[in-house]
Amino acid sequence: MLSVIALISGVWALQPPAGQPGFTTAVFYGDAPAEKALGAIAATDAQLIWAAPDLSVVVLNLEGRKSDLYRHGAVFVSGSLLPAGCFGWARA
Repeated sequence: MLSVIALISGVWALQPPAGQPGFTTAVFYGDAPAEKALGAIAATDAQLIWAAPDLSVVVLNLEGRKSDLYRHGAVFVSGSLLPAGCFGWARA
């Protein structure tokens, strides 16, 4: 019984707070051309919030499926598989 409560509590704790924007962090290979990241942003109709100078890391406001970024060259996308520490949701 205790393990069921722990499992349900863990799933509930993974949910982002209500009203917080759904930002997504995507990482592209550092040697990939910037056009690869720009193409992924355009193809997914995402809004660019922040980017590293070489566009190897971008933060997006993405309403669609986050996993679509993988088809456009991303090597990591936050929130698409498992929450990953600082790449998960957090309030600054």
